[in-house]
Amino acid sequence: MPEKRGWFTDRVPAFRFLGSHRDSFFLIISLAALGLSVVAITRTGNGTVSVVNGPRTSPVATSSDIVPPVAGESPTADGGGPGPAQEPDGLYPTTLPPATADYQKVETEKQLVLNPSESRSVDLDSVSVGTSSEISEFEYRMSLGATGPTLGFSTPQVAQAGGPDTTAGQCSELIRTAPIAQEVVPAKDQVLCVLTNGQGAVGEAPRTKIAIVTVQDVTKVGGVGISVSTWETP
Repeated sequence: MPEKRGWFTDRVPAFRFLGSHRDSFFLIISLAALGLSVVAITRTGNGTVSVVNGPRTSPVATSSDIVPPVAGESPTADGGGPGPAQEPDGLYPTTLPPATADYQKVETEKQLVLNPSESRSVDLDSVSVGTSSEISEFEYRMSLGATGPTLGFSTPQVAQAGGPDTTAGQCSELIRTAPIAQEVVPAKDQVLCVLTNGQGAVGEAPRTKIAIVTVQDVTKVGGVGISVSTWETP
């Protein structure tokens, strides 16, 4: 039985074409409407955007969500919160106790002999010669053809004292206020104040000390005799 058409569909070509394909047309319209409902976007109260019936997105941080770190604290390795502030790199501490602090005597005028040699490491924590240069406070050097020996300190915290009666507290103040060059030419009766790195003493935990080094003799061939007294820093 032939399909009955209306007056309008017979006279408009587009609708005349649609009449034979209307089932496909309505299927396309239905699929388009379904797709629009899937991607419909809603806006939440805090300004984030999410997709309905689709994958959820993470909230976007705003300036009010960022909490500044507390002074003196640093983030932990996993980023989960503040941790202890990091200590500065290097063996030597960056601050010294005051002159009035309670310094405890460790070693009293221990004698060391630095015989002529191209290089000898001296550790003031264990008060010994020939130690590893990585933990020693200074190196005695007597290079071939040199006019005399030198003492090369690995720390900038060295000062010259006025005499052998200088106290540990006075040494601490001199190191803080009047440090000298790290390359020293030894001379008889010279007194040096040194802050140690705390490494090398056998049988004790690392702890920094104030060392008073007195040059007792410098021989004609370049040998140096010294005495060392040390105090533990509080």
